[in-house]
Amino acid sequence: QNMGCTASRVVQPESATEGAGRVPQPQKPGTKGKAVPKLSDEALAKADARYTKTTELRALLTHDAARGGVAVRLLRARWLLEHYQAEGHESERLEHRQALERAHGDEPFVGGEMLERVLRELEEDEHGKCNYKAAGGEYREVKDKYNDPIPIA
Repeated sequence: QNMGCTASRVVQPESATEGAGRVPQPQKPGTKGKAVPKLSDEALAKADARYTKTTELRALLTHDAARGGVAVRLLRARWLLEHYQAEGHESERLEHRQALERAHGDEPFVGGEMLERVLRELEEDEHGKCNYKAAGGEYREVKDKYNDPIPIA
């Protein structure tokens, strides 16, 4: 996944022979043997948009009184590296968000102007490519190591 720029549909095999060699998908307890409901194209598009469209991401990543606060918080990579590489922290494990908030406040999380910069950089062009804003201010396609554009869906 590239900062929310990649979305894909999980395709379940129709028969046992089609799924040979595939890693089984985890199931919720009590659902073994039950049919998994399939999403309609509209429901799938809505679910994909939740994590790939800037307006949807902004609603999840910023304070919303109707949701009781911030639904999703992004961790700062720099904080993770500095904190867990510091002497005395090497054996710690990454805790749940609530534990991080209690212990460190907002320090580990992307917020404010940093969050706005991240959201501005994640804009989609009409061809469905993921763009980033270069240092000069222009938008460029995100490309893989073979210099091919990375599609959003």
